[in-house]
Amino acid sequence: MTLDRDVTGPGLIAPTAIAVAPNGGRRGKQDHPALPIGPKELARTAAACLEAGAAMIHTHVRDRDGGHLLDAHAYRETTKAIRDAVGERLIIQITSEAVGRYQPAEQMAIVRATRPEAVSLALRELVPDAAHETAFAEFLWWLKSERIAPQMILYAPEEASALAAMQQRGLVPF
Repeated sequence: MTLDRDVTGPGLIAPTAIAVAPNGGRRGKQDHPALPIGPKELARTAAACLEAGAAMIHTHVRDRDGGHLLDAHAYRETTKAIRDAVGERLIIQITSEAVGRYQPAEQMAIVRATRPEAVSLALRELVPDAAHETAFAEFLWWLKSERIAPQMILYAPEEASALAAMQQRGLVPF
């Protein structure tokens, strides 16, 4: 990919990666009939997004009733369907989002069981207080050792400050 303008400062050009998040964990077919929910629908959407220029797809999986689900088998099934459709040309990122259903230990356990190539991590969910910092730090070091790319989701300026403080204390290896 070539950019036609300087986006980072004098003489520096940065490549751009497009990530798509086609379904989320809260909306369903009743909200939009074309919302991709199952593995086959997500695979078709991934192929279309790749064709349009996407480099990564952020995926949510659902239970039988269409509710948000963190489940290693469901993630593997969805990942396989997407891989069958696009090969290795698209990064597949899973979510660890709680959507009010999961606790930090459960969220991290699903990531460990799934072993995705990339995962989104909401700091406020995984470190709701200082008592959760050690487990989160150990999890981040595990992600690094497994070469799993994290995306840190920060919803407020104070979360950026908290993450920076954790980095300064050596708790964040990225």
